[in-house]
Amino acid sequence: IRLKVIERLAEQNEENYKVLKNNEDELRVLRHDMKNHIMVLNEHIKNNNIEAAEKHLEGIEKTMKNISSVVYTSNPAIDAALNIGGRKAQAENVRYDVQVQIDGEVHIDSADICKLLNNAIDNAIEAAIQCDNGYIFAELGISNDEMRIHIENSTNMKENKSFFITTKEDKKNHGYGMKSMKDVVKKYKGLIKYNVSQGVFYLDIILTNTFTD
Repeated sequence: IRLKVIERLAEQNEENYKVLKNNEDELRVLRHDMKNHIMVLNEHIKNNNIEAAEKHLEGIEKTMKNISSVVYTSNPAIDAALNIGGRKAQAENVRYDVQVQIDGEVHIDSADICKLLNNAIDNAIEAAIQCDNGYIFAELGISNDEMRIHIENSTNMKENKSFFITTKEDKKNHGYGMKSMKDVVKKYKGLIKYNVSQGVFYLDIILTNTFTD
């Protein structure tokens, strides 16, 4: 089992590298094209063609939005989970914003980080793609004492005590993501809280930032 986890982590790190490489290529192209964009905008302004200038700026803004945001931390497992999640969200036209603040060393096992973040983000994407203008906001904070995870996403779920029952057709083989997350929370003597309010799903997790067997 441990070997399979290590192999999965290696696959995620390789996929994360591809995300980082693609992001670098996209930024390089944007920097190369920026000189041309500036020349075009200057011409529109000189000719007092404000409407054309605004339209061109909208095109630049759209291009920048299509460039995936990338998270850089000192922890490969966190980077892989957040960046791969961002690429998945982008492929589904789901807005994806991330904030990370690390003020201490991460002592939580990489495999547990992957299980926790991958399941949480996959669940968020699954819900958000079913909504118009779906979005995901993830916030991660790490201190020497604890790791805090806050994720919110648009959802069509109703405010109901049983809302977390899986909506997938194959209910027998799905719905294990939350169980896996709860196992990790229990392992690190943490807390997990989730609720739905006004079309938004909120997930909050706190883990003790410590080594454990």
